[in-house]
Amino acid sequence: MVMPCRSVDGRHGRHVGLEDGHRERKATRAQERPPGVDFRLEDVGHANQHAGKSDILITMRRLSFYITLTADGMYADEEGGLAGFEPAEDEHRFANGLLRDAGDVVMGRVMYGVMGYWDEIDLDDPATPEVEAEFARFWRETPKHVVSRGHPQLRPNAEMLDGDVVEAVRSMKAGDGPDIMLGAGAELFATLSHSGLIDHYRFLIAPTALGKGKAMFARLDAPLRLRLTGTRTFSSGSVLLEYVPSVSRAH
Repeated sequence: MVMPCRSVDGRHGRHVGLEDGHRERKATRAQERPPGVDFRLEDVGHANQHAGKSDILITMRRLSFYITLTADGMYADEEGGLAGFEPAEDEHRFANGLLRDAGDVVMGRVMYGVMGYWDEIDLDDPATPEVEAEFARFWRETPKHVVSRGHPQLRPNAEMLDGDVVEAVRSMKAGDGPDIMLGAGAELFATLSHSGLIDHYRFLIAPTALGKGKAMFARLDAPLRLRLTGTRTFSSGSVLLEYVPSVSRAH
């Protein structure tokens, strides 16, 4: 996941695109949407047919990754920003909707750190743009699970994701429920991609090239095969590319 991302002093940093009542709304939306990841156990299904039973349908939560990239595949420049990139309002609204519908967020430590702006912003300040206040509310209401080898200081509604990250995320995905959003740099992205745990990839391509910086795909050690499922052009000229893995993989 990459959300509109600012440091506490208001500078854009790295990009990472419920309270009971809000959780209920998220659960309702999840029920209204098609199931996240549905796959049939063919061998079991055939055996059940011989036994006069219907196929078994297994449903899992989806893990969705959303991030803003430059045209040359960078998710941050060498200082951790994105060359002054500011999301247009329609891009911001899109990210707001993704976070609104997410049941949980899994984040790397660095990405979590630069999202501190959204815990600090004053929602009652008339100068706070409405689109930012909306995002901040969704951010604060959604549980965060932070992946780190150390012990970073956590803000409200956040906890460490303990143990092996692949097994921990696989456990989170088990069962039904709203999407899990992922905010990750190159290393965590590669780990979860290679493990077959990411179900939906959204890359927002900004009309900017950096030439050098933090490359999103630098830690992949094998080709990542994807199938395009949708595109959208925003008012700034940024283009959203949506993909799923090209080969179905059981998790």
